[in-house]
Amino acid sequence: MKFNTKKIKLILAVLGAFFVLNTGISVKAAIFTPNVQSKAAILVNKNTGQVIASKNDQKRYPIASISKLLVIYMVEQQIHQGKLKRTDVVKIPDNILKFSQDSGVANVAMNKQNKYTVDDLEKAALLPSSNSAAMALAEKVSGSQANYYKDAEKLLNSWGIKNVKIYSASGLCNGDMGQLKDKSVSKSAENKLSAREVAIVASKLLAKYPNVLNTTQLTQTSFPSINGGKQQINTTIGLFGHSNYGFKGLKTGTYLKGYNFVGFATLKNQPVITVIFNSRHASPFLSTESMMNQANASTEIINNSIKKTKIDNADTKSGEIAIKQKIPTLIFAPNNFKQKDLRINFKQTDDLSAPLKKNDLVGTQTFKFKEKTYNDFIGKQSNIKYVSKNNVDKTWMIVSWYRKLVNFF
Repeated sequence: MKFNTKKIKLILAVLGAFFVLNTGISVKAAIFTPNVQSKAAILVNKNTGQVIASKNDQKRYPIASISKLLVIYMVEQQIHQGKLKRTDVVKIPDNILKFSQDSGVANVAMNKQNKYTVDDLEKAALLPSSNSAAMALAEKVSGSQANYYKDAEKLLNSWGIKNVKIYSASGLCNGDMGQLKDKSVSKSAENKLSAREVAIVASKLLAKYPNVLNTTQLTQTSFPSINGGKQQINTTIGLFGHSNYGFKGLKTGTYLKGYNFVGFATLKNQPVITVIFNSRHASPFLSTESMMNQANASTEIINNSIKKTKIDNADTKSGEIAIKQKIPTLIFAPNNFKQKDLRINFKQTDDLSAPLKKNDLVGTQTFKFKEKTYNDFIGKQSNIKYVSKNNVDKTWMIVSWYRKLVNFF
């Protein structure tokens, strides 16, 4: 009996893909699997995209109010494009104003008499997680809720997050949106992403618009009150002042079956992104702090810094110039790691030559572990950029030629 090898391989590949998609088992890896009381988790080095810890990080769960980070990204994008100003007053549709009075979901009440700026609404969406504020911002950037859903899906697709549906700007389940619900879809329809995908969203937001941290690290701020004057609004993040890792946000998300949290903190002097999904605790913060403690205890930092590189026409001894990382970046590895099991590659910028100014780009660095399971990144590994530490003058042409000749032989 003859077997068609190609067909067998194809069947196995399809079955394998089906198994992964339907069990949520990750085909990626990490340095370790965190022991946390949650359905899914991931811990990522923001500077490199290196996954330090992961658990069931590719299965999609309802993200609830974490959805609001997408609205904030689009608002910040239009601000930086000059299409919006933080001081712009936002005209809020009557149906959103009415919905803002619904105390059954997270909201900050609004009325026609008050004026609400882009900045007011951003703070209301990020701190007390006001659903109506997020909807008002979505309306502002996209013209309507329906247009916003399409724009958000397009944005996610551009980040490599495919086959995703957005049903609300706020993250609410469709059935909880009152008169604003979409009658064309099920009441149970809600935004879903994996922990890995949420880490990508947070990474994109912080890389492009780090200024959002000025808001997300606040514990409270003021907001126009419907009774006149100002009222105090508070953050939903319970880690501030109770963590060893200096959290500065980012966002909580609560739904019927669990509690979510995406955070930004510091671990071993490196900026990290944390995601906890469907925590079994009354708060996802315990699971987040536990994962950070485990990472702190079970990993070490590899010093991968390069101090010098050579340029043939640099007016220095032997053509060597001093370089440094543009952003100080280190590599996470398991405890008792052997340096020989890590390959570090530095590549000079194409056609690099003197003269150079201080902080001019001179090259990039990548790294690869011998142990393949450690080579896990959200998206593509981010190159570590190196810049000139000082101004570098150009040497005589004959010196440059001599160095090239010596290097050739």
